[in-house]
Amino acid sequence: MAGRILIIDDDPVNVKILGDFLLRKGFEVDRANDGEQALARVERQRPDLVLLDVLLPKINGLDLCRRIKKAQNPPPVFLMSAVYRSPSIQRDAQAEYGADAYFVKPFRMQDLWRHIEERLGVRRPDGGAPLEGDLAAVGLPRLLVTLHAAEETGALKLEHLRVERILYLERGLPIAVESNLRSEKFEQFLQEHAVSPELLADAEERASWERRHVEERMVACFLMREGTFEFVPAATPRPELPRAEVPVPQLVLEGVRRHLPLLELSHEIELLRRRVVHATPDAAAALMGIRLADEQARVLAAIDGHSTVEDIITRTGLPSPTAMQILFGFILLGVAAVEETAREA
Repeated sequence: MAGRILIIDDDPVNVKILGDFLLRKGFEVDRANDGEQALARVERQRPDLVLLDVLLPKINGLDLCRRIKKAQNPPPVFLMSAVYRSPSIQRDAQAEYGADAYFVKPFRMQDLWRHIEERLGVRRPDGGAPLEGDLAAVGLPRLLVTLHAAEETGALKLEHLRVERILYLERGLPIAVESNLRSEKFEQFLQEHAVSPELLADAEERASWERRHVEERMVACFLMREGTFEFVPAATPRPELPRAEVPVPQLVLEGVRRHLPLLELSHEIELLRRRVVHATPDAAAALMGIRLADEQARVLAAIDGHSTVEDIITRTGLPSPTAMQILFGFILLGVAAVEETAREA
């Protein structure tokens, strides 16, 4: 093992993604979801590094950081927050509370890894154990965003019952996909769209239809909300497999629009409806230059840093399900962030 890292965060999805990422890098990972539990584990287990969220139950992350750093031979502490984003807060976290680094959520895994390398003197291992787990617990959108942020290259295998899909990534960008379903074969796709063999004789036309087919199969991966996932680093697609580079923002927005059940989405939105939404400082970078549809642009324009999820959905003038889908996609991508506490009614 490269060392022990303690993750202190009350968001189980963030803890899962961070933990799995660090396990792949050879670390032993411990977890705590409130300040009191975290303080006891720091004193008992002496981690080599602490990843600490600012807004925590029982003991605030800033106060907890200060208490950890007052101990003899304290470990490095990296603070994280989706709410406290200003440069002055980040300076105070380090100058007043002793934090060794400060990360604004969502952050790039590569940035985190670079700081870990610098602090602990470790180097990224070649290969490493696969990232794997329960697909329902993490969700494909969060997986894709995480792998993209980490600029990972490899194969993301999704399995449920007898269905298997493999999504290949190159430096975080989806480039190819495989499926064991006969209904997703290229020939079946051509039949559904009434594409004649004569049309495919033209090389450019064939390449265009192959790209559309790859994009359709990538979006179909969002149908898999249950089962297991496994990311195998460095795996590459077969040379004959058609390729199409599809930006993760485009894929996530389309996947949520077409394949996230409204009942499930309504439940997610209900949990967030009284929370204020902010556009993140790197929203433009998170969108990777994709051209937004008019409806998507309207939702993005409604995110003013003062309005709640509920207010934004109403103000867009779009049908509620449409606005919910787009807003939820932006939150997943890190284009928008919600405050960690709800506004009082």
